[in-house]
Amino acid sequence: MIDRREFGLGLGAAGMGLMLPGMAHAQSRTRRFRIYRGDSDIGEQTITVTREGGSIEVAVDVDIAVRILGIAAYRYTLQSRETWEGGQLLRLDAECNDDGTAEFARARREGDTLDIEGSQFSGTVRGTLATTTYWTPDFLQRSLWVSTQDGTPFDVGARDNGMVDYPTEAGTVRARHWSVTGDLAGLELFYDEAGEWIGNRFDAEGETAEYRVAEMGGALAELWS
Repeated sequence: MIDRREFGLGLGAAGMGLMLPGMAHAQSRTRRFRIYRGDSDIGEQTITVTREGGSIEVAVDVDIAVRILGIAAYRYTLQSRETWEGGQLLRLDAECNDDGTAEFARARREGDTLDIEGSQFSGTVRGTLATTTYWTPDFLQRSLWVSTQDGTPFDVGARDNGMVDYPTEAGTVRARHWSVTGDLAGLELFYDEAGEWIGNRFDAEGETAEYRVAEMGGALAELWS
């Protein structure tokens, strides 16, 4: 069986691919990933980033099903929405079904603090933080990440391991390999030479779970900058 928090911590974010009212002139781009556990294809995630002026919306949709002898042994779904402005997270709304267990994360910014209400954490945090979505390499410079699954804040660091050949659905890509340290030690993130997030990897009960980009769908990182 799979630990119920593993995919929530490893997944990052994925997008619902929809335009919001009033964003007719916005730039919107979607990226799709396939999800593997060992050699088994177990699901999909997409991430849609929409920018209008200085406001950025990140929409999330994740769907995982681990099957044993054709029977679903583990199910995971997550839908999340983030709003960013000036490099700061203004709002987070997320709901997750972790194999029958309901999780959630909600956050609202008030000045230099973020008020979080989640299924595993409720409280106030300060400073410039990131979320467990990973879509911009700027997050690697931030030491506090908030879980989009349950609201938990994580103290983290990132170590640059240099360039590697990383497998994607479209073939091998040169990518910079980062190892996350601290509360999320064991998570590995990969960004191509343009700084675009193309995958991540982590342990899932003794097997490697991996997110590999299947459709790039345009540059996301440049929407951040």
